[in-house]
Amino acid sequence: MGTIVMAAGNMFLQCCCVFDVKERQHAVRGGAAGDCRTGGLVLAATGFDDVAAFAGLGAAPRLRLPPRCTGAQLWVVARRVFPRGHAHKGWRPRKPRKSLWAVQTGLGKPTFSTPRRRTEESRHVSQRSWRARLGKSSRFLSWKPSANLSSLSEARRQLLRAPTLASRLRERLLCQNTLWEAARRCGLHCSSIEMHVWGQKGWVQGSVAAQKSPQLKELVMALDEVLPQSFLTIHASRWHLIGTALFTMHPVYELSMCDLHMTATKRAKIVVDCILGSLSFVALFFSVDGTAVAARSPSECPLQQGTLVWYLFVAFFSVLLSFVPRSLELYLARRSFVPESRNHARQLRTRRHRDAGFWVFSTCLALLYLLVIIAFLANLSEADEWKWMFTFWVVLLRKLFIVPVLACLVSGLGSVAVGTAPEPPKKFGLDFSSLCDGGEGEGDQKSQKSEGQGAWAEKVQELAGRGLTIRQLLEFYAMLGREVMEHFSPEESTTHDVVRQAIIPLSLHMKRRRFEVVIHETAACKKALDALRSASAPAPALEICVAKKGLVGERGERAVSYAVIWDEAILVEDLCLDDGLLFRVSDKEELSLTVAATDFWQGFKGPFQLDGLELHVTILVKSDLDEVQSEPNEEEGGNQTCQAEATAAKVQARGVMPSSANAPLPECLSCGAAGMDEEVNVQILTSGDMVDCSNVSQGRGGEKGAYGHAYAATVNSEPCMPLKMVTHSWRNKFSFLLAAILADALNSEKYDQIAQLLAERQLGKIVRALQKAGKLDAAYWICAFSVNQHTGICATPPATDSTGHAITPCCCATPKHFDGDLSEMNKFDDMMAYLKTYLRGHGQARLEQVVALEQDFTLLTRVLWLKTLRSKLTHPAALKIHSSASRDQCLDRLVSLDVRKAEASFPADKELVLGKITDVDGFNKDLQQLMLHRLEGFLHAEQVKTFATLLDEVVLAVISVAI
Repeated sequence: MGTIVMAAGNMFLQCCCVFDVKERQHAVRGGAAGDCRTGGLVLAATGFDDVAAFAGLGAAPRLRLPPRCTGAQLWVVARRVFPRGHAHKGWRPRKPRKSLWAVQTGLGKPTFSTPRRRTEESRHVSQRSWRARLGKSSRFLSWKPSANLSSLSEARRQLLRAPTLASRLRERLLCQNTLWEAARRCGLHCSSIEMHVWGQKGWVQGSVAAQKSPQLKELVMALDEVLPQSFLTIHASRWHLIGTALFTMHPVYELSMCDLHMTATKRAKIVVDCILGSLSFVALFFSVDGTAVAARSPSECPLQQGTLVWYLFVAFFSVLLSFVPRSLELYLARRSFVPESRNHARQLRTRRHRDAGFWVFSTCLALLYLLVIIAFLANLSEADEWKWMFTFWVVLLRKLFIVPVLACLVSGLGSVAVGTAPEPPKKFGLDFSSLCDGGEGEGDQKSQKSEGQGAWAEKVQELAGRGLTIRQLLEFYAMLGREVMEHFSPEESTTHDVVRQAIIPLSLHMKRRRFEVVIHETAACKKALDALRSASAPAPALEICVAKKGLVGERGERAVSYAVIWDEAILVEDLCLDDGLLFRVSDKEELSLTVAATDFWQGFKGPFQLDGLELHVTILVKSDLDEVQSEPNEEEGGNQTCQAEATAAKVQARGVMPSSANAPLPECLSCGAAGMDEEVNVQILTSGDMVDCSNVSQGRGGEKGAYGHAYAATVNSEPCMPLKMVTHSWRNKFSFLLAAILADALNSEKYDQIAQLLAERQLGKIVRALQKAGKLDAAYWICAFSVNQHTGICATPPATDSTGHAITPCCCATPKHFDGDLSEMNKFDDMMAYLKTYLRGHGQARLEQVVALEQDFTLLTRVLWLKTLRSKLTHPAALKIHSSASRDQCLDRLVSLDVRKAEASFPADKELVLGKITDVDGFNKDLQQLMLHRLEGFLHAEQVKTFATLLDEVVLAVISVAI
């Protein structure tokens, strides 16, 4: 508000200066001639005398006195009310300098001005004037061509320059037309699609409705294909566009659409009240002016208001007045999606009270409207009935005909402006590859796929199944500096260091777990065991054995056995994924069953069949890791530690265990994935993983002849399909990478505060926030964890890591594959396409992307990352930045963004990327616009909106309302 008042005051002063230049020669006092041009002496006593006595130019100074005083008063009031406030959106603290008021009026230092001094002051004022700042910040209302960029700061302003009103209006029309067609196809209201699925800024992320509603989630998956089809269809024919606009904007057809925030009954009631309200205001107009009802004497108030234009004005103005109570009805009728709180009953009561308030208010309002209309009709003469009927049909046709026709008119004129077959903006995120026969990356690998389609496709599926949950990431972070990589430093250790010193050693052996097995006593089971008893032998005993390296249906080597006691827990230790549990009846070899560990790795509860003998078994995962230190509980005030919590789940279908490879020394890789009571301690690690660190203590080189795995494969018993891909740099701090992922899970744009919590090992606070948001089990795909480093880079590390500690090469016998069907460095595009198809086929959310930017934004200088980001423009992406302090550095990177100057670990990679780009300048421009769009809130957080920008937004809002 302060900025607007300041701009208005400055504008008044500058407008006054335009006329002052012409009146220099008419100044009445020689020494005051220089000051008279700024209008400063008009506030002095002599100045008022001069103005009153001046008669030149038609007494223009008298006319200019009120604007000058008004502008000065606005400026002074604004400086009083808003001295330095609103620093985050308006004025920022600046160094003390001579105020603009003193510069313009000369009241600070009453000195006489020389021509040279006046020229310098005029130049100094013009550089900070409203007109000069307006020309620099916006192209709207600017008739002069922009000057050449002379400095980096000017380049930043040009980069952040707001788009013109024409371009924004074009984007709005394209978006609205697409929404109309999509709404007609799927039966969902345009406002609901724009708020929860897709709009002018692209795909909506973090919608509570899309996360909680299975039906809406399926609709979002369907709209992934419907929206591109709608865009092509609606803009292929203008007649189709006009027909769709007329059809979808009709109020009767709108009632058949589903609105997530308002029922059809409420919308119908609001439409009826709007019509009744317009008619009641018409009745009031006619009653007051006496044209239809003789409420007043025409001789006392002879108004010439009996024309057709007057009746039209009465009708439309009555419609406008009816919008006031209608807005209150909309407020009471509208519902919004909020996370479920602990006091769910209170939330429901609030919703019911609001619904009751809507119906009470709308009913009373309708009765009031009817009372006014009935009272008017009771006094209406037969000669004036045509006036009432005329306005009645105008009000009715406005709602049923004029509004849809206006929408068609605006869309038709907009289609003429945008042309036929327009190209959608990149920020729309519409993926047209699904409508074509081939994908973008298909031709690059066609020859390789043809040679070994089976091996290639199998490896792609294995890669796609290596997601890692946030719970598992926190578990891994808790081990750093304690059980592995003892020299780990959150402030210094990079992702590359963690891969070399922790991930590679830990992924040489599969993890082990402990389980609690309980066999419940049932009458049928006890009766069956009694039936097996013979006269000479005692009752058969039930026992459990650990079958080492056994599979389903195979006995394997029995390591240890446990006697079963009904309803008592048996602790089974040191189980790997390759092991199993053997349930058998002693002395009855035919009554046995071997269950693979993969079937109960996450827990199990249910029956097992032993040749007619049914055992009801519960298998719980037992945590054996050191408890992670948690922050003090706010209510109890003591040091609390996270406690382990048992989990049980049904046996799920097993898939192919993935294994993958990575490129040597990756710099920037695209990786993907995907209300708690405060008095209860939160469990961080539910899985009882026991890491075999015997080989880690032996120089981290591992055993010769051992085979390595991907870290994600060692912690998951079955494929974990991620929902989000993570793009990051191995040069970034590992704590920053994890903090960026956690920030995405918590819907935070910046991750500096989370990184500080990780550095202080306050994992309990992080877990509580994740538990409350329901994101502890959200799956992400991260190349450092999801790629089998033993098939690529494990044997060729640098001598030391970034902290100076030596890196021991891995001595595993895992075959290395840097190319071909068994390699995974050339399958990222295919893996993402497979994930997208898989998630769509299983009715899950869309595949999204998370970009973890470094503190210095060096990721913007890596050629592989630029190529990856450009190829994934259609994926919803969330860019996570460190803090607001790095804003200027981000702008510098964006200004100098050029794929030709980008870096690469291997020159061949850069040549390969540049060879696939036909228009390098267009490529750079698209990337800049994409980054500006996705970093809009971060880059424009402290920008002051100019008068032209505000005017653009007002005009665009009016046009949007008209549409």
